[in-house]
Amino acid sequence: MRFIIMLILSPCFLFSQKQVSVDQYKQMIEEALNSDSKSSALSPDIRIERISGTVNISTSYEEETTLSNNYQYPIETGDVIKTASDGAVNIYINNTGIIRLERNSEIEISDASNDIIFSLSSGIMIAKIERLKERMTLRIKTPQALCVISGGEFAIEHTKFKNETVAGIFDEGEMKVYPGEDENEENLLKLSKNNEVSLSSDSRHKRVIKLSKLSSYKRYISDDKKRLINYKKKWKRFNASEKEKYRQSLFAKKANQRNKKTAKNKDMEE
Repeated sequence: MRFIIMLILSPCFLFSQKQVSVDQYKQMIEEALNSDSKSSALSPDIRIERISGTVNISTSYEEETTLSNNYQYPIETGDVIKTASDGAVNIYINNTGIIRLERNSEIEISDASNDIIFSLSSGIMIAKIERLKERMTLRIKTPQALCVISGGEFAIEHTKFKNETVAGIFDEGEMKVYPGEDENEENLLKLSKNNEVSLSSDSRHKRVIKLSKLSSYKRYISDDKKRLINYKKKWKRFNASEKEKYRQSLFAKKANQRNKKTAKNKDMEE
């Protein structure tokens, strides 16, 4: 969208469009800005907040940084979040959900449009999601399953060593679990209160059982609830300019360090 506005503002564009009047030009600018504002309002406001330890973020356009404070930053489609052996973060979805990503975990924001898609390649996520807006769902992809959630308290874990995914519901909500990548209704497994299912390449019998492997993570839910209540009191959606400003500050430190290192190397060569 920024590119379109810049193109309209450029002299080359203005001179090449001789038939465009001043009023038409103003209308074009207004429509472009309104379109940008509407798309920002429709897309989910997803933010990250470091809890502890080492947390790295990389983007689809080859930027990367290490979170060193506990501020909240906007994240977007293509961002990959990795926690080290001492790391943990919270991911907020609008003012209706909180996901805790525990140590040694990796997750990608695959899509941040109406249907939010996260890809969990390793580690554990524990979440408290209030009922999402109509026609909005949260999808969690792992190497073994596709999990679809519209709200509730849940955890999903993927272990690389076993190539195993375990998904479970705590005290609230429901989850649809599809083995593999597709939403094949013939293979659908439905989870409800205090249920879980384990899926791996060696799984012959995919059965929904009483919560077991994930039960130890239930202790995080009460803390998630408190954090979400406090977050909702202060939450205000970022507009496009705010989002861009905070994104720039998120990656600025790493960029400055890289520039200093490059300058130092050049000085040494000279």
